[in-house]
Amino acid sequence: GCESAQSLDDAIALARTTDDCPFIIGGASLYEEALPLATELHLTTIDEDVDGDTYFPEGLSEFVEVESRDGETAGVVFKVLRRKAPRHAGAGAGAGAGTGAGAALLLEEGLGFVGLL
Repeated sequence: GCESAQSLDDAIALARTTDDCPFIIGGASLYEEALPLATELHLTTIDEDVDGDTYFPEGLSEFVEVESRDGETAGVVFKVLRRKAPRHAGAGAGAGAGTGAGAALLLEEGLGFVGLL
């Protein structure tokens, strides 16, 4: 089955009824809304220029890389970044240009966020 929610807060609350660390799959607008809540990012980078109009935000200066490993495919790198100091929701993140990237954002209180842009 499938359940739906009208807001990110409602979705988080609903997901936590059955999972201590749920994941959200979404696109650019969901990234923009959820990124300020993230305490940890699981980021897959692909060293290749791709055509598109939406990219994962650059300038993640509030995060520090704590893990990095090469994927089996050349140019693919899996990274874990953690927020330098946990914070609560604030200003949204802007979009930027860059390489192809997929990410999972671990939000405060154990909520994961997965998406591919």
